[in-house]
This record gives sequence, C-alpha cells and structure tokens, in this order.
Amino acid sequence: MILCSFLNNKILITGSDGFISKRLKSYLINKSYDVISTSRVKGDRFYFDLKNELNTEYTIPHFDILIHLSYLREYALKEEKKHNINGAKNIFSLAKKYNAKIIYISSQNANPNSYSNYGKIKYAIEKIASQFNSVIIRPGLIYDKNSNAGIFGNIDKLIKKMPFIIVPSGLNKKLNLCNIESFNETINDILINTIHHSKIDLYERENYNLFDLVKHIAKINNKKIKILLLNYKIILFLLIFLEFFNIELTFKSDSLKSLIK
Repeated sequence: MILCSFLNNKILITGSDGFISKRLKSYLINKSYDVISTSRVKGDRFYFDLKNELNTEYTIPHFDILIHLSYLREYALKEEKKHNINGAKNIFSLAKKYNAKIIYISSQNANPNSYSNYGKIKYAIEKIASQFNSVIIRPGLIYDKNSNAGIFGNIDKLIKKMPFIIVPSGLNKKLNLCNIESFNETINDILINTIHHSKIDLYERENYNLFDLVKHIAKINNKKIKILLLNYKIILFLLIFLEFFNIELTFKSDSLKSLIK
C-alpha cells in the first residue's frame, strides 16, 4: 500500500533534454511512476526556462515530487549564476507552494572554491536547496556504458574511433564515477523510503585523474590507444578563444576548469 501511494504521486523532472534526465524519466516510467518533465521550448511539454522569471504556476501543473536537474551553461559567470540560482529559487518556491518533496541533483564538484563556474554555482544552489529541506544528491561523474553522452561517453566514443587521443596534462584532480543505474536506483530508494533533508554522496570507490580515466575506458573497451599529452593551459586557452566567437563545442572550457581543482 505504501508503494502504491508513491506511484500515485506526480513527479516533475526539470532539464528533461539532458542525458541524465532522459535516463531517469525512462527508468521511473518503467517503474510505473507518474512522471512529467519540463522544456525550455514553449508549447513543448511544460514550459520552464531558467532564464525566464515568469510565474511557473501558470505553465506547470501541480506535482508532488520535484527532481531538479536543469542547469544552464553560459560563457559569463555573472549570467550563469544569475539564471541558475534564480531559476532554482523559482522552481523550489513553486514546490513549496504545492507542498512537494524536493530532490536536488548537485555534483561532486560543488565547492565554493571550485575553479569552474559549474562547481561554484552548484554549491550555491545546494545552500538554497537546504533552506527548502531538500534531499541533495552529489553524484560523481555519471556514465552509461551504452551511451556516448557526457564526458565519459565522449571519451569512450573517441577511443573506439581513433588510433590516438589528445589528453590535457597537468590535471591531477581525482574523479569518482557514478553508474547511471546506481543513480536511478538511489532516486527510487529515496522515493520509497521517504528520505527528507539529507545530503547523499553517490559515487564508486575508485577515482581517476583524467589521464587515468582515459586508460580505464580504453581497458574497458579492450583497446590499445596512443595517448598524446598537451598542457591543459594551451587547450584551455584554445577553448576560451573558440567560445568567444560563439563556436559550439562538445567540450566546454568550464568543463576543463572543473578538472583543475
């Protein structure tokens, strides 16, 4: 009976076009949960844009559980911070009005001293989420062995296709991994066990710097690949230069910054 009552709850997932949210939505639907998701495109699903501070009550129906995954990348820290923090406050406030449980998906990189905008902003949103008695999940680098999405997936794709790969050198920050299946199962456990106002670190025990991660993925694919090292400062400068001209890149400069500290 307890499980059935949870299945009757309406779950709202933000950031529905992302790799993680797509996998999570599919997983929860297969578990027979009632799931809806938002979109930044007006007229497509339920409109919610982190840039838009209009009252979301008029675009999003009543929900019982919020899983906040949405995040907007911007070149300027000021804009990225403004939109993501104001957007989080907006959707958290609506959840509070609906008396909905909040699950905020943060990051292992969340840190006020992070070199990346992403890490700083994720930490700032954690502080806000705590004020709303949210469950905060800090996953490691989420990966799916059957997908080319995310940093893990992009590296995996390059290793499969290329005889060599260029890796930034001088990056000693350790990364923990988090399998998408473990992530989804943890969400399900939180829903079933009615966990409130807690912070959960979610990642595998082993950790890797970027160089070791490339070797790890190559080993998984049973492929020998030549690794060419190039100082990360050169790659960072190149990424920033290309982004200045609004050139769309698979790997952003801020993602590289998140590997520095």
